[in-house]
Amino acid sequence: MKVWKNTATIDAFAPELSDCVEPHEAEIALIGSKPLDLDAMPRLKGLFKCGVGTDNVPFSECEKKGVRIGLPRAKTREIIFEETATFTVGLIYRMLYVSVGDLGEWRKEARIASSNKNVLIVGRGNVGRRVESKLSGTVNTSVYDVEEHQ
Repeated sequence: MKVWKNTATIDAFAPELSDCVEPHEAEIALIGSKPLDLDAMPRLKGLFKCGVGTDNVPFSECEKKGVRIGLPRAKTREIIFEETATFTVGLIYRMLYVSVGDLGEWRKEARIASSNKNVLIVGRGNVGRRVESKLSGTVNTSVYDVEEHQ
């Protein structure tokens, strides 16, 4: 099979995929979050989405062209949601405490208690729900979800 990809998500797991074909030769497409042009892939037989978002997966166009779509399994999606939420919470804490000191020099700066910090979470989906739960009890969280405000 001739593979084309627009993601580096699985490069570390499948180094043989570093040598891919041009879109017009592709029989399989591995996609990340970037859009793709199915018209540029006349030989495409299958598409696999690396990751959990499907905004860029052209479901109806693939169906019309007979292109099979593969998505990550439920267990894999759960791992991705959890890892993304944990990474996000780590970034939030890092931003909240960017100037509070340095353990290497044991330098400590004055800081505001985390219970007085406010974090806005946009979206209460698979990741947002987990971020809210992980931050609960340590910072004040507010959540805005467009589906809850329609």
